[in-house]
Amino acid sequence: ILERYLGRRPTRLVAQNRAGAAVGDQVMVGVSQRGLLRAAVVGYLLPVLGLIGGAIFGQRLGGSHAEGLSVLGAAAGFALALYWLRRYSAESEHDPERQAVVLRRMSVDSVRVQTPHTHNNFSPAGE
Repeated sequence: ILERYLGRRPTRLVAQNRAGAAVGDQVMVGVSQRGLLRAAVVGYLLPVLGLIGGAIFGQRLGGSHAEGLSVLGAAAGFALALYWLRRYSAESEHDPERQAVVLRRMSVDSVRVQTPHTHNNFSPAGE
């Protein structure tokens, strides 16, 4: 549903090209487990903590208007967390430890398009 309203935009990915792939090649991309875990924790946990922390901060400052300031604090905490996350992502984009790696070029025969009967998007040739 969201795709219908927001549209599908191409994703820009900075990756180390160890496979010697060229523009237009279909490739298999890998990410380190450590980098993926760090990105997941920062990307999911930080906005939630900002939301909760902002709500608590707003409630403590609110006095007789604690509920309203709690909502505003939650929104502010969430927005600040997203702003920080955007800057963190931009800064870490060129960190080799956090970059994706082009593992190999895919041959035309090794790529399967997902259909209602196929559950894998990609399958190495011969499997």
